[in-house]
Amino acid sequence: MPETNMNHIELMGPPGVGKSTLYSRIIERPEYYGGIQEEAIKRWMLQNAGTKYQLPYKIAPNFARSFFEKEFIEPRLKRAVFDDFVEEYPKFLEILSLLIRNSSYEPRSLYSSVKHAAEKYQLGKSTAQGDETLCLDESFAQRAVSMLWRFDESAPLKEYLRNTPTPRVVLYIDAPADICVGRQRDRGRITVSKNWTEDSLDEAQTVVDEICRDVREGYKNHTDTRVITIENTNSIDSTVDTILSSVKRI
Repeated sequence: MPETNMNHIELMGPPGVGKSTLYSRIIERPEYYGGIQEEAIKRWMLQNAGTKYQLPYKIAPNFARSFFEKEFIEPRLKRAVFDDFVEEYPKFLEILSLLIRNSSYEPRSLYSSVKHAAEKYQLGKSTAQGDETLCLDESFAQRAVSMLWRFDESAPLKEYLRNTPTPRVVLYIDAPADICVGRQRDRGRITVSKNWTEDSLDEAQTVVDEICRDVREGYKNHTDTRVITIENTNSIDSTVDTILSSVKRI
């Protein structure tokens, strides 16, 4: 089994619970590194590219740099970091194969999102600085929820968790189902959609809540992982303060 603890943190929870908002606030703090692709690519270039490429990259105008990153650096870098990830987690390719073969709903979307989680993790891991903790949103924990949501039969959750990086902390963000559905309606984007009608959204949210709790219990079985449940029913500032103080106590 691969080494499990990279000292990274993951957020997970049902749709509409406010993960993305909380995540964006957490990674504003210098001790937490979000591994956002644009920032990670810039760090990688400045840390790893030879001097032949570093100077032109530094002095290039933003539009030219963005074009160069998207067209030339990003595709090659994704392949490289994915190869590094698979070398460390060789059975991960079997997991991706299972997702394609057995997912009953949007298998290619699930495959792509889980593969992207691996690329983002590896790129973030390789560019995090010594005093930073890598903090990830929509990563392996949340993709496990997507996996269970799309499997009609029993999903290979234990196998999946054994062959993906184990976070030091899982922040489980929670809120009542009706609040989550209301937030999704307010933002004009309903995430819990799997041939559900508007009248059955509350039912769908209840189902995905149960799936999230199953994944949370799966991570609780890892001795290297601490699962912290945070209720996001107060102000954003209050919830962020609760998260930061809870993580610091570990």
